[in-house]
Amino acid sequence: MLDSLVRLIVGGAYPEANAQENRRLRMLVAALVAITLAAALAVVVNVLTGNSLAVSLSVAVLGIVIAANLPLLRLTRSPRTVAAIFVGEQILLLALLTPMVGVVQPEFYIWYIVSLLLSAELVGRRIALPLAALYGLMVIGSQFLFQLEGLTLPFQTLGLTANPISRTLTIVNALIATALIAYAYESSRERAERQIARSEQQLRQHLDNTPLAALTIAPTGRITSWNRSAEAVFGYTQGEAVGASADLVLAGGLTALQRQAAIDELLAGRHASNAITPNSTKEGDPILCAWYHTPLFDAGGTFSGMACLALDISNQTRAAEELRTAKELAEASALAKNRFLGTISHEVRTPLNAIQGMTAALRDTSLTVEQQEITAAIQDGTESLLRLMSDVLDLSRLEAGALTIASEPFSVRAAVDDAVASLRAGADAKNLGLNHNLDAAIPDRLIGDGQRLRQILTNLLDNAVKFTEHGEITLSGSVRDATPE
Repeated sequence: MLDSLVRLIVGGAYPEANAQENRRLRMLVAALVAITLAAALAVVVNVLTGNSLAVSLSVAVLGIVIAANLPLLRLTRSPRTVAAIFVGEQILLLALLTPMVGVVQPEFYIWYIVSLLLSAELVGRRIALPLAALYGLMVIGSQFLFQLEGLTLPFQTLGLTANPISRTLTIVNALIATALIAYAYESSRERAERQIARSEQQLRQHLDNTPLAALTIAPTGRITSWNRSAEAVFGYTQGEAVGASADLVLAGGLTALQRQAAIDELLAGRHASNAITPNSTKEGDPILCAWYHTPLFDAGGTFSGMACLALDISNQTRAAEELRTAKELAEASALAKNRFLGTISHEVRTPLNAIQGMTAALRDTSLTVEQQEITAAIQDGTESLLRLMSDVLDLSRLEAGALTIASEPFSVRAAVDDAVASLRAGADAKNLGLNHNLDAAIPDRLIGDGQRLRQILTNLLDNAVKFTEHGEITLSGSVRDATPE
């Protein structure tokens, strides 16, 4: 009814943008409606008492209130403006009526000061609410005392009269104070409700947008809340899940009794816990979830349920399993390769060494020039195969982290001569010159791995011979930095 009356006075619809401002506007307009009704009531009271001056003043007050309120209320939608109208009318009433009464009445000043203080409710209820309550008790109590037989004269000597003007203003201000008390209380309660609603909305938005499935289980074992991620993970809609037993999603893969026992144990524990359990979706697909359980307690410390968060780790677990399997296969493959290379090394190097030895022995016999060329080619080919086998084995050792570098005396010039000699035939076949030039400052004996150096030089010269079409190839060596050691 109040809402309809206020809507009628202010001319219909409120602005929809700010619900808080609309509520404040309605309550303040209600205070002005109370002023108007109080002024009208004062007219009736004074007519009944037969005081013509009071009747005239009351009618004037009512006219001023109506004339001021209706246009102003139709033009404004601001609670602060309405409050300013209310305070302004208080001042106007006091300014007009005090001279007409002809006596300075202290309660006028009390009403005036308190009316100004009450407007502070717009910026804080801590001041407004107690002052409004005190104000209402003061004016109502004083009016009651004025009506007691035998107390009128002492109050009259102080200027506190029970005349119709005082009675009129008392009624008006009492109703105003009551309206302000109601407004202050309503604003306080509404602010608390808005704060709670805002917190709940923020929590709901957070839960709806988190990738974790979030649900709440009551002490009875029933699901009481269910977010969007829970729908995505388990396939049940909020309508299907809320009110259902928690075994709908918890403790998958168990019998009904086992699931109920697991839920009872969870609720009985009443402490935070984590677990990874197999679960299933609405379609029956198996999934693996990581659960995080947190107990909930009300303000009195009574257990009120369990908040549960679940993360579907099926894909991560599957990926980890596939990675582990791939690693095992790779390790098995590497082991098989090493075994194969070890076998090949033994099976191939043995006959190659025999061929090399027999060829060397054959070259020590009396051979024709053509036979010497043939045995030289056999020996070069055998050495190439042996180097190839060594390279393959070294690569295998390098991949396995088992390649070792020797540290022993060796001849640099001998290593260079061997590398050049092994590629001489290939260079001659392409009509390429193959030379080497070592700085005389290079010591003949160094500490290191002569075999690895020979292997590196051979690979470099082999590439040079392979990719050079004409001209010559020269392997040069010089001292870059020398130390006494």
